[in-house]
Amino acid sequence: MLRADISLPLNSLTKDHILEAKGFSLGFSRICHKVHTKHFSYLIAKGSDLKASIGVIVGKKKVKKAVQRNLCRRLNKEMFRQHKDKFAQTMLIVIANHNASKATKEELWQSINGFLKQYV
Repeated sequence: MLRADISLPLNSLTKDHILEAKGFSLGFSRICHKVHTKHFSYLIAKGSDLKASIGVIVGKKKVKKAVQRNLCRRLNKEMFRQHKDKFAQTMLIVIANHNASKATKEELWQSINGFLKQYV
């Protein structure tokens, strides 16, 4: 059986770019910069041995509804996918706060864009 060579585009987001439980402890130990927006806190860890990766923490106590929690995760991962080149050798940990539970999709996206303006 022949397998087709399916190459992913450069701006795709694979599982290698998403932090697992072990990656969070490494990221928390190397935090060098923090950026706070209305809905999220961004913890940035840099290092020459790190690859571009993102981890999103949306607690049930902060954001009660699963639909809203998943929206927060999806939007932050999409931002990371679109701007992956800016996060070379960087681990990005995103923590949602209680304001994210009442926010609309547009408000969350504005908050994410506010982070990008502060980060660049």
